[in-house]
Amino acid sequence: MIGVKAHPFWHDYAIEKLDTAAAWCRDNGYPLLVHLGGKRDSGDFRRLPERYPGLKLLYAHAGIPYFKELWSYIRYKENVYVDLSSPYLDEELVAKAVEFLGPEKCLYGTDGPYQVRPRGPDYDYGLIKGWVENAPLRGGHDQVFFENFQSILKPS
Repeated sequence: MIGVKAHPFWHDYAIEKLDTAAAWCRDNGYPLLVHLGGKRDSGDFRRLPERYPGLKLLYAHAGIPYFKELWSYIRYKENVYVDLSSPYLDEELVAKAVEFLGPEKCLYGTDGPYQVRPRGPDYDYGLIKGWVENAPLRGGHDQVFFENFQSILKPS
């Protein structure tokens, strides 16, 4: 195990239900990936960083559906990131995320194998990878593709 994924959106629960998991992840040095929900209680992106300082927290899919509001909040928050995965996003939104947050707050992800199906039998990881390759990263591609993830996996 390298981390924990929580899905308040899909499973329709409040972020506060993650308190025990967030405390455990923080205390044991594991990252927590959260796919926020669209309801107020399942989309409370402020709760975990404020209650669990030091928690390595990743918001899935660039923080969908909160984007700019979440980006403004996490921009200077230590140990809080977004991943750039998912066919829910597009190249323009990925570019906006990395331009606003900088490469040090973004991680490449595939969300695969989910949704997008190529003509062949395998999931196409090239779509999202291309978005990141084309993003205005000011030389920070290595940060997004692997350095940020490696630093998150190191014990606190």
